[in-house]
Amino acid sequence: MPDGVPVPPPAIIEVQSSGHAGAQFARDPAIAEHEELTAALSKGTAEALELFIARHPLSSYRAEAERALGQLREQFPQR
Repeated sequence: MPDGVPVPPPAIIEVQSSGHAGAQFARDPAIAEHEELTAALSKGTAEALELFIARHPLSSYRAEAERALGQLREQFPQR
């Protein structure tokens, strides 16, 4: 792009049902991360929470996921 012309934000181009191309802007990673935590908590399995922790080791939601995992393991100890 020429100097002085602002660069547009990253977008994913999609074809809408009308046949016109539209832009869908990249999602905020923090929102996506929170949605993944919510899905893991809703699923309520150790595997889902362990996957969240593995995928997001530096997450601000990690402590919440670890707390839920600990509670789940207390409720259902492995034999």
